[in-house]
Amino acid sequence: MRESELQSGIEVINSLLEPGSASNDALTEDQREGLNKLKTTLAKETQGGNNILIPSKIYDEEEMAETQRWLLSEFGGIREGESRWNSVKRFVQATSLVNRLREEASRIVPLEIIRLKTSCAPDEWYDLEHETQVQLFNHLKWENLSKWDFDIFEVSKLCGGRPLLFVGWAIFGSPYSQVIMEETAYPHQENMSLEQWHGYDFIETYQIDQKRMIGFLRAIENEYIHDVPYHNNTHGADVLQSTHSMLEVMDGKGQLQASDLQQLCLLVSAAIHDVGHPGFNNDFQMKTFSKPALIYNDKNVLENYHVSLAFRLIMGEDGNSDINIFETMEVDVFLKCRKLIIEAVLATDMSNHFALIKDIKDLHETLLAKEKDLEDEDVSWEVMKFLMHVCDISNSAKQNSIAVQWTDRVLAEFFRQGDKEKAMGLPISLLCDRDTTSRAKSQLGFIDFIIKPTFECMGKYLPQINEEVMPNIEKNYNFWRVELGKEEEDKEEEDKLGGMDKLSISVTA
Repeated sequence: MRESELQSGIEVINSLLEPGSASNDALTEDQREGLNKLKTTLAKETQGGNNILIPSKIYDEEEMAETQRWLLSEFGGIREGESRWNSVKRFVQATSLVNRLREEASRIVPLEIIRLKTSCAPDEWYDLEHETQVQLFNHLKWENLSKWDFDIFEVSKLCGGRPLLFVGWAIFGSPYSQVIMEETAYPHQENMSLEQWHGYDFIETYQIDQKRMIGFLRAIENEYIHDVPYHNNTHGADVLQSTHSMLEVMDGKGQLQASDLQQLCLLVSAAIHDVGHPGFNNDFQMKTFSKPALIYNDKNVLENYHVSLAFRLIMGEDGNSDINIFETMEVDVFLKCRKLIIEAVLATDMSNHFALIKDIKDLHETLLAKEKDLEDEDVSWEVMKFLMHVCDISNSAKQNSIAVQWTDRVLAEFFRQGDKEKAMGLPISLLCDRDTTSRAKSQLGFIDFIIKPTFECMGKYLPQINEEVMPNIEKNYNFWRVELGKEEEDKEEEDKLGGMDKLSISVTA
């Protein structure tokens, strides 16, 4: 902390402790004593320059300077002998005192001094301009983050091409991430308390170190191949957000009776499900005898590769990793978590799609016949795996402006594969020939045979889909019918011009 900031802190404390002031009257004796000790330490810092106090974005897990311990203790924070995990909520609650003092005091207590080490945000968040932080927060605050029609492309622009890091932080770090974003975006207004924000509370429930969680998201995003047109980090972030929306807005976690662990596993699965994707599909891997195809014996080739890569990153070499978000779990809980994540990622293989649809339909009929719900954990998980698969292929179920962008990205990736297959003398895969594939027909067929039946099936479990999603599918289908008409008109015009060129050549000859 700069000397000017330290001096400013001393002046603020003096104003709070001014005899007869409203702020002084609002403090207890213990708080006055704590602030006086803090002032003494700040004064020493201006002389010694040891920089003990640091901004809240830096989260040192191991040690705290004595100054920080005093301040946190006096404002309801970490107490001697108490785990930091049990103290975070109390510390954030203590900001209500600060808000009262803001109203009563003539000066505002700097957030850096009061919050210090409560929560952690990515360094990339603080690197953003304040205006960008405000815009990004308006996308990532809970009610907007949970919407089905979420503009992942705009979020990617705002955060400098790190959508998985920021969307992941907003989801996995909730509600703490929501508090930090609001306080940073709107520092001079009375903000919502931790209890007022919604969130999964994985940090508290599973004692996930926030710094590890952010490091995990950053490492996974780095392993997505960014120049792959479709299966890149933006797709990973989109599937994560879509899965979250299914759990929240479509009430997946309620309707499917999902446990906290199942929700954590499903969201982790969504984040990692395509990590390292090369942009060439399973069929290409097998035809070219790629290394993953040989390792996994042509079975769920890329899906096995993705989940294997993710766990190798998480566990690190020799089991030593600073991004292991499962570090504090009991071994049996972690083994169960790993099993669920592997199952969810493998279930995204499109070669299993129609078999999966049949299983989910049969399960629904069985439950209806026996008048049972999804209270059985294993049965619930079968539907939750399907839910993530649905989100993985959900592009045509989003609002049209988003859906069209995904269409162009996926076709660019298909055509890139087709070009390579042609160059290698291999048969060109379906929809991968840029010279014969119709943009509109590809989407009409995909909606007819894949998207519509899939969402109708999911809608049997989550009825909200019928209101939130099915209208989008219908609008997109109508859009591509119009586009097909335009394509056919353009083709007719090209044929006419081609015929005229042939006639011209014939006459000239």
